[in-house]
Amino acid sequence: MYELVKAFHPPNVDVRGQYANKARAVANAARNATKADPAVNSVQSGTGAQNPFLQHVLPRTSDSAQVQYAVEAVAAAHLYHLGSETGDRATQLHSRALNLLAVELSRPQLDDTSRMNLLASSLLLIYYEIVLGNSASNAWCHLQGAKVLLECHRATPETPCISFFRKIFQYFNVMLALSLERQPLQINSGFASDFSNNADTVFGCAASLWPLMHHLADLLGRARLGDDITEDGKHVMAGLHAWSIESSFGTDAYTEAMVQIARSYKFCGLLMLRQAVQGQSPEYRDCTPLQGDEVYRSAFDSVLRVCVLSLPMATLTWPLYVVGKLASSTSDRTVILHIFSQFLEKHHMKVVDGARAAVQGHWEERRNGWQQSAPVLLG
Repeated sequence: MYELVKAFHPPNVDVRGQYANKARAVANAARNATKADPAVNSVQSGTGAQNPFLQHVLPRTSDSAQVQYAVEAVAAAHLYHLGSETGDRATQLHSRALNLLAVELSRPQLDDTSRMNLLASSLLLIYYEIVLGNSASNAWCHLQGAKVLLECHRATPETPCISFFRKIFQYFNVMLALSLERQPLQINSGFASDFSNNADTVFGCAASLWPLMHHLADLLGRARLGDDITEDGKHVMAGLHAWSIESSFGTDAYTEAMVQIARSYKFCGLLMLRQAVQGQSPEYRDCTPLQGDEVYRSAFDSVLRVCVLSLPMATLTWPLYVVGKLASSTSDRTVILHIFSQFLEKHHMKVVDGARAAVQGHWEERRNGWQQSAPVLLG
């Protein structure tokens, strides 16, 4: 999303140029796309590594119509938000992709290539929902299908392609779980992703933070079901407090943005967990008001720093949403709205509009603390 970032473009690289270029080649889905940053059009990601989207997804459009239409649907969705394409175009391409997906799934047997194409299409269709800010429930259905396809993969060693798709799945799994306030899916597989302490273009932050985010989403989902998460919440809080990345790798602006996004996830995770635990157990006071204020200011500062760096920030939707809903002062709210506006200028996704509208609606209702009346698609 943000590139396929959310789906298949490394999350912190603007993907409009890449989608547009491919769409021109396979059809006219992106014929009116705006020019993208030269660095984005190259096969190099912001960290200097080969762009996984170009490496593992686009080549599949040459021999898989379902992947082709899924890519074009996402391109058209971006262009629709830019005002360069009609909504009907995106809808038509999306319908074709869904039909072809259904046809392929109806086959009695699927070879490895077919399963990989189905997996790529499913993840792209999740991204489509995010770009247009559509249904979190629809996106969750595609996620469930992707889970089954991942569990069917048994080849060893795991290829770079399937490892990339697995990370994309894990990103969507946590973000959709947080959007729907439910527990993330669990994959029955003997494979594990690399969660080393480095900048990861799929997660859009530091990979080492992601297992903690998965635990956080699981706890919040359990709390929604009425489970007592007080004790488990203490352990996750301790893990988040202890987690650090600031001095682990490079000092360039791109890496600094990833560090700040990771920090914003850490502090917003602490804020959300505190809200959930204190909501269940009012007597729980391990987090004093001063600590809470410090965590909020740290989260706000990290979100603001990403904005000031003026670099791609596709994976910033959730922390910006959390900080926005908890902002109480006029000055903080003014800054939050400015960041939302800059976010929209960079990534042109309806999901950002949806998050901003939910935040403003929360302010207008003069609610205190964290209350989510309806699922808000985040990503």
